[in-house]
Amino acid sequence: MFIMFFCFPCCWASSPALLLTCESTLGLCDKGLLTPSEAEKIAKIEKEQNYLNCQTGSGSCDYSLLTPAQTSEVKELQRERNLLACQTGEKRAISRY
Repeated sequence: MFIMFFCFPCCWASSPALLLTCESTLGLCDKGLLTPSEAEKIAKIEKEQNYLNCQTGSGSCDYSLLTPAQTSEVKELQRERNLLACQTGEKRAISRY
């Protein structure tokens, strides 16, 4: 009987490689292995990615991570996307806040 063990790169890689995995969202990211400064950097990247998702209407959008000014901007962009969809006859669901 053979027992195979799989080791994902994040398990044996150096901290810079783990950070890259978490930054790029490729592979598995174990945030518990990050240093406090790396974790802070990843949190900032995640907030920026969320904001971009909210602005473009693609991906998931967590409104709780937005500032009040960002929320206002995102609502206006959603309104504009909806208007364009109505003008062009596009039928798709536009998420609302």
